[in-house]
Amino acid sequence: MAGETEARKRETKQAPLRRVPVLVSFALGLLLLIAFDLGLATLRPRDADRAGALEVQPRDGRIYLLGNSMFKTGIDPEALERGIAGGIGVDFEEHVGHYTNLWYLIVKNALIDHPETPRRVVWGFRPTYAYRPAFRQKRTCDVERFRGPSETLYDHLVSRANRGGHGAWRAWLARESGLYPRREAIRDAAFEPFERFTLSLLGIVGGPAAPRIEAELDSGRSLSAVLHERLQPRENRVAEEGYVDAGESFVLGEVVPFEQSFVPPISNLLRERAIPQLVVLFKPVAATAEGLDPRAARFAADAVRWFEAHGIPYLDMVSAPELERRHYASGDHYNAEGRALVTAKLAAALRRLEAQSEPGGLPLADGSRSPQRRSEPRGG
Repeated sequence: MAGETEARKRETKQAPLRRVPVLVSFALGLLLLIAFDLGLATLRPRDADRAGALEVQPRDGRIYLLGNSMFKTGIDPEALERGIAGGIGVDFEEHVGHYTNLWYLIVKNALIDHPETPRRVVWGFRPTYAYRPAFRQKRTCDVERFRGPSETLYDHLVSRANRGGHGAWRAWLARESGLYPRREAIRDAAFEPFERFTLSLLGIVGGPAAPRIEAELDSGRSLSAVLHERLQPRENRVAEEGYVDAGESFVLGEVVPFEQSFVPPISNLLRERAIPQLVVLFKPVAATAEGLDPRAARFAADAVRWFEAHGIPYLDMVSAPELERRHYASGDHYNAEGRALVTAKLAAALRRLEAQSEPGGLPLADGSRSPQRRSEPRGG
């Protein structure tokens, strides 16, 4: 009896040791999978240069405006040149009816590797549109002109995959992983035999929907997409169309927190290439009367905090009390009086940035210097 107890004790002590080879094998397998994944990512095609798609080519030493109708109705380029003074020219790349997802594609695929570097890129957004990164025209538009062959981050941010507060690590996976961007295709391929088997059982027991669903699968659609369409309300039909509809012309997309929007990636791309920037936060007309949607107000406040934390100059028109309802024409667009006001404020901001720039580095808020960037003082 005593010998049996001792044997049981020895077996209990050795049990954890027997698990070591299993854990080591699992760890090695995981490392091999990660190595394969990252290796697969290196085989993805590089994004093709889209500089030729720009209507206005950037030029060394000139201000480059990148914007939509908010820029067109809010900024007079000739008056802006006069307001900046010093002989600094202004160029305007205009894309009416486009939003932050296009600014991301243009910056990434056309501006950051352009042979000429503008003195400063001025771009901007309305929080009521930037908090919907998928917002775009339904028809083929300038988005298609500037898309590269590999757009994993873009595809991620305009998809529903960033729900649930996991935007940061999912964005990293979308950039660095070879498998993660293909997760839906892998899942569908792995489960297709089980889906077919289930449908065959439904057909045997007389399920009326089985033949129609199988026909849709034969057309190339996945079972998950078909079921999602049938079970969800109209506005959430399938993953690619799971956006609140904005009439017949636009896809809205879901509202996301600031860190899951296109704004940080755009700013970071310009910062990493040492291209000075100024970001304009445009004030929606609703902010002059009933007030902004709380989510849009939070987005604007988070943007300001993020810009200040990263030393990125910005012009916050959302908080500008002098911009009133009388400065607007139709919708968020400005009239002549509003255009004069916005142009003057932008010119003043650019003059401050020009005055603060110093050869050899950037004076930061704490007095240190950054020799890697030409000029990134804070604005506001």
